[in-house]
Amino acid sequence: MDFEILPNWHPFFVHFTIALISVGSVLYILSNLLSPSSTWGQEMRLFSVWSLVLAGFFTILTLIAGIHAYSTVAHDGSSHVAMTDHRNWGIGTSVLLFISLLVLKFSSKTLTGRILTSFVLIFLFSSLIITGYKGSHLVYKFGLGVQSLPTSHSGHEDHNHNHEHEKKHKAKPDSTHNHDGHSH
Repeated sequence: MDFEILPNWHPFFVHFTIALISVGSVLYILSNLLSPSSTWGQEMRLFSVWSLVLAGFFTILTLIAGIHAYSTVAHDGSSHVAMTDHRNWGIGTSVLLFISLLVLKFSSKTLTGRILTSFVLIFLFSSLIITGYKGSHLVYKFGLGVQSLPTSHSGHEDHNHNHEHEKKHKAKPDSTHNHDGHSH
């Protein structure tokens, strides 16, 4: 069984990081809108903490794979600038995640601490969105990490369709009808 993902593992791990930070941040903030003694609030907060802790684990894998991708993905000068920008935002967002985990650990016992933690998580989530945008920009603008499709030489006619299905469902010409409106 081949476990190689072309061109690298970064796109695989980054989706876990994005999902877990997003869910953890949003649920933590929403949990603060409920009463601290509310069962829903406590459950949401617990789930958010575990999501953020798991995000920390996947962020380490994402960073390792991202640094590997930065060193190995073929690119030109203009995409290198964008790639460096994305890398720097990714490192900054990762640092902010680990700061958020420390703030979460030591500040979330009181209302003031939960509000502080919520603001830190808002910054984290905002940084995550910017970093993700910059990563998608690398893929969709520069085509980094994407295998190219075969080049079409003359347009739509060159690619293969299953025309049998289309032929079966086309109406057969009626030999008793002339196109000038008169029947035969």
